[in-house]
Amino acid sequence: MNNQRGLTLVELLAAIIISSFVLLFSTTLLINSFKTQEKVTTEIAIRDAADFIMSSLIKEIYTSKNSEFKFIEDPSHNNYYLEKIDDSSTITGFKNGQIYLNGSTLQYNDAIVEVVWEKSEIGYTEDTNLNRTYTIMLTLQSTKNNFEKTFKTEVRSINDLKKEEEEG
Repeated sequence: MNNQRGLTLVELLAAIIISSFVLLFSTTLLINSFKTQEKVTTEIAIRDAADFIMSSLIKEIYTSKNSEFKFIEDPSHNNYYLEKIDDSSTITGFKNGQIYLNGSTLQYNDAIVEVVWEKSEIGYTEDTNLNRTYTIMLTLQSTKNNFEKTFKTEVRSINDLKKEEEEG
């Protein structure tokens, strides 16, 4: 008599191989999903910190008057800031590894994001009409996976200085 109720060795091996491929594919997909989620979470944290820092700096610089502030630049110490002419403790910008807004340090409370000071700076140009345009370059990186992103923007301060007319 022939017994038809069992699996042959070939059927058993085929089932094991197919199951192994499915398991391998599922595991790879799951691992890649976790890596992608971590990368997206890191990018979101960096963008959130950059939005907060940049918008705070833009607001302060945009509302500052040229006659009240002077620009201090010390690249050897990564110091780039606006200093109030009549009060040197009132600064806005990057100084000594801190971000200052109107004399107070800016706290952005994100443990996984840090400023890359060597790649962050503020510069300015002044045209013939004494209009000052500040360029803010901010580089942030993740402390988890060293993902790094640079943000750049320009902002003008209030030009309350009058250009002296040339007598001719």
